[in-house]
Amino acid sequence: MARYDNREIIRNNSEKYSEELEDRGIKFVDQYSSPSFVEPEVSYYSATQTATHVWKLGDKFSKLSEKYYGDPTFWWVIARYNRKPTEHHLESGDIIEIPLNLEESLRSFKV
Repeated sequence: MARYDNREIIRNNSEKYSEELEDRGIKFVDQYSSPSFVEPEVSYYSATQTATHVWKLGDKFSKLSEKYYGDPTFWWVIARYNRKPTEHHLESGDIIEIPLNLEESLRSFKV
């Protein structure tokens, strides 16, 4: 499941951006709507098998996603599970958990 599946495309021609749009010679920009996430049941967190990772300099969610899932595009699963939207929310030495069952995580996050 790609993170853009089930996302509406919205045409943005807001007056707020009129100067920028005019500078680019365009009348509008098509954008994906913001995703709506449903928080998983508490039982998901306690029942999910995870790998523990100590965050270090140079770590990226996409690298961990590649290592554990074989695909860097599922970085957001690790970020969501740890409630850390970006790498900038982590410091060296922080401990994160990586959910090992990707399919279960995708179902539980209901993007």
